[in-house]
Amino acid sequence: MDKELVLTSLTRDELRSIIRSVFLEVSEIEIDEDEIPISQKEALKILQCSAPTLLHWRSLGLIPFEKPYPGSRKVRYYKSQLKAVLLQNAHLLRRVKQKE
Repeated sequence: MDKELVLTSLTRDELRSIIRSVFLEVSEIEIDEDEIPISQKEALKILQCSAPTLLHWRSLGLIPFEKPYPGSRKVRYYKSQLKAVLLQNAHLLRRVKQKE
């Protein structure tokens, strides 16, 4: 597919106006808080478990996570995915609470 390149000249005010209108359009989009990446610390609060338990569940593939880039030690979680895990695996959460 050929892309058509269009060159035009704009005044500074025209460019500002375009940028402002695009910014206003983007800022009106509602962001779902459950789809924003969260840290392990926040994931622990949602799951109400200890860090070793979370790591164990992660190693078993029970907890979805992602790494921002290959080889990274940093891990991100999403609230929506953690909530789904809690709904599907409520028995895990009960077992953790019984041990504490």
